[in-house]
Amino acid sequence: MIEFDIGDKFAELLREQLTAAEWETMCADNRTETDNNICHSHDYCDANMIMLNAMDEFGLSENDTDVWTTAWDYASIKYLCGE
Repeated sequence: MIEFDIGDKFAELLREQLTAAEWETMCADNRTETDNNICHSHDYCDANMIMLNAMDEFGLSENDTDVWTTAWDYASIKYLCGE
């Protein structure tokens, strides 16, 4: 499923932008966040631009909102909570 590939790429690109300490803090903050609309990756960078770069690598754009949302949700669960 392309959304999973994009989610994997997004997490890879995001990890390249953050230090190990920032990544760990982001994951800890995401685990305790009660608002599902907040991801603490934005505390350190413009994570939307990183997702856009991941989408672009697969020939997609920000206009492909269903793909974007599914990729983000997948990456959030698989990577951004440190589980």
